[in-house]
This record gives sequence, structure tokens and C-alpha cells, in this order.
Amino acid sequence: MSQPERYTWRPGPWSAVVIAVLTCAATAAADTAAQAKEILSLSGVRGGLV
Repeated sequence: MSQPERYTWRPGPWSAVVIAVLTCAATAAADTAAQAKEILSLSGVRGGLV
């Protein structure tokens, strides 16, 4: 009952999906941070966030 290939990590089509999801999440986080920074600067709150 030894099937070592079953437990070997091999990149498949799912890995591209995971990378795409992580990239989208990172982009969304960056956009949110940029929007928050812009809103704060428009509100007159300056400093603190760089």
C-alpha cells in the first residue's frame, strides 16, 4: 500500500488558480490602501500613513 507519488507535491492547473487568487487579493489590498490614503489626505488628515 505504498503510493509515494500520491503525497508528492506537483504543480498542476490548480496552482495557477491559487497564484491568480493571491495576486488578485494582493492587488485588491493595495487598491484599498491607496484609496484609504487618498481619502485621508482629502479629509485633511496628513501624516501617520505613508
